[in-house]
Amino acid sequence: MIKHKDITEPDPFGFQVRIVRRGKENSRYFSHKLWGSKFKSIKAAIAWRDQMLIVLKGSKTRFLKPPKNKTTTGLTGVSRTIKFDRRKDKSYLCYTVFWVSNGKSKNKTFQVGNVETISADDELVSVASSHLDKLRHLL
Repeated sequence: MIKHKDITEPDPFGFQVRIVRRGKENSRYFSHKLWGSKFKSIKAAIAWRDQMLIVLKGSKTRFLKPPKNKTTTGLTGVSRTIKFDRRKDKSYLCYTVFWVSNGKSKNKTFQVGNVETISADDELVSVASSHLDKLRHLL
């Protein structure tokens, strides 16, 4: 049997056409007995498949919703994380900067301070003032 896209022969008695778009299945079974012969049923299956592909054209989108922004800071390439040091039993607030240099991904992590002692405004001022020269050097 010749292979046809979206057409299978689940049993020796007919062909099944199955097209899935956006999670919705469109399928139909073409029986050899109903269509008169195996040749006529495959022709009918191909014709139905081609009609459905025309009807469903444009519905083959990969993403239904735009991907969510995964940043924790609002800035692309900068993430805010909390790292835990088991030896000292303390949590530290860190920022990581990601960039591409010569086709290779690079990153640099800066420790800002203890989680308990820093507020959101203080941490941004601290990162901007103490690590600005380091960031410029990396970029």
